[in-house]
Amino acid sequence: MRRHTIMFWLVLAGLISTPFISPDSSAESLFQGHSQAYQAALTRLPPPDINFLDAQNQAHTLADYPGQVLVINFWASWCPSCLHEMASLQRLQDAAGARVKVITLNQNLTDSTQIQQLLHRVQAGQLPASRDPDGRLGYALGQKLLPTTFFIDSNGLIAGQLIGAAEWDSPEALALIHSLHL
Repeated sequence: MRRHTIMFWLVLAGLISTPFISPDSSAESLFQGHSQAYQAALTRLPPPDINFLDAQNQAHTLADYPGQVLVINFWASWCPSCLHEMASLQRLQDAAGARVKVITLNQNLTDSTQIQQLLHRVQAGQLPASRDPDGRLGYALGQKLLPTTFFIDSNGLIAGQLIGAAEWDSPEALALIHSLHL
């Protein structure tokens, strides 16, 4: 019983402390994922200084991409919705150009070769085979479900999130992402 009570309070604290609200600006209010709408950050803050690994096992932080809008997608190989949206994330990266960086962070595979092969199989072979192996970055950002995508504006601040899959190359998604280049 005590364990259930503790879990209840931890879940409730997580729900109350989530620093995101429904969108209120025009570009944000138009973007809807398959299951939820984009949620803007209540206050734009810097992301946590926590490492993730690239395909060569080199550590990076989100601060390593100054001046770029970041689209950080957390996913897993066992998640059908995650795999479904990968091709549209690839098309987003292709359409958005150098001012935008799509970072896909796998949370269940440890072999970057396996990740890259899987990305190729779902028509997303040019996306980075990066990973958040222990889930620390996702946890620090408040990620609770997969897929979840966070947005960092060009000033390096967390702008918002979208929980669930989306069509990332839609005109609404592109308008949202371009609005984050300040």
